[in-house]
Amino acid sequence: MIPWLSSPVARVGLAILSCIVFIHVWILPSQKHQKQPQFQLVISHYNENLSKVKDWVTAVREMPFVKELGSTVTVYTKNKHTNLDQIKELLDAAEVIRLPNVGREQGTYMHHINKTYDHIYPYTMFSQAAITGLNDTGNTSRPFTDWLDKSLRYKFTNETKFFNLQHGGNPIFCVCGDCPTGHFPLLPQLQTLFDNKVCDSTERQSISWLGQFIVAKEKVIARPRWIYEYIGSLVDAPEGHWIHQEQEPAGLKKTLGESLPDNPLFGHTVERLWPTLFNCSNEPEMPGCMGSWSPMPGQKKKDGKLGESYI
Repeated sequence: MIPWLSSPVARVGLAILSCIVFIHVWILPSQKHQKQPQFQLVISHYNENLSKVKDWVTAVREMPFVKELGSTVTVYTKNKHTNLDQIKELLDAAEVIRLPNVGREQGTYMHHINKTYDHIYPYTMFSQAAITGLNDTGNTSRPFTDWLDKSLRYKFTNETKFFNLQHGGNPIFCVCGDCPTGHFPLLPQLQTLFDNKVCDSTERQSISWLGQFIVAKEKVIARPRWIYEYIGSLVDAPEGHWIHQEQEPAGLKKTLGESLPDNPLFGHTVERLWPTLFNCSNEPEMPGCMGSWSPMPGQKKKDGKLGESYI
């Protein structure tokens, strides 16, 4: 044995040095090469059936393109009684965050964008915990597999900039706040705020509905942060704020009830606002936002044009 190695101190030192070399040569380089997720699934939860939420979350994360990107899940819950650790374990979420019960899911989305604006993922999917075809009411008008395949398997690609999941990408149109389900007077005002021009009544604007969409990072950060902060402050406004006195959406108050912090009528305007916010609401921009999706088997893509829907 080399004389100096006979010392216990020397042997301990050599062992420590070997560990350091092993970490730097093998462990750290492998960690550097681990692929970072490119897709974040943001879920707005209240009291939905978690086993059903797990079903669709698992299915989304297994979709080919989502799997290729790598995904992570963040859950926001506004239920003060839910067990955060239970949600995290069941949904395999990276984080579960409790928020005050105000603003519904639109307030949750605004909160998330404000929080992550400087490091938002390349793709973010925002969704309510309950989705059409797989929710707590047992709605089977649109089967879950149909929703998933049409919305993700064939139409979500690396060219997607904004994609309204609830309608498979097919646009729903309004004209300066006049929609088939009523008039939304603050929609054109907000368009003016974003684009520095009055709403053109000769053009149609597409809207989103039911709070399920995918957006690319570049579309989010194209708008300054203060816009998200401002709209977030309105949708999360406390009782007595002027926004709760606004007849918004006009004509639907009897159906929707009084505007309250936990159920603001303004939230229904924000729900329809996302395509405009991400500059994907006017017909010239819409194909570029959707990208070139692939038709489902047996389906033909007519002249490269998207279909349309009305609500």
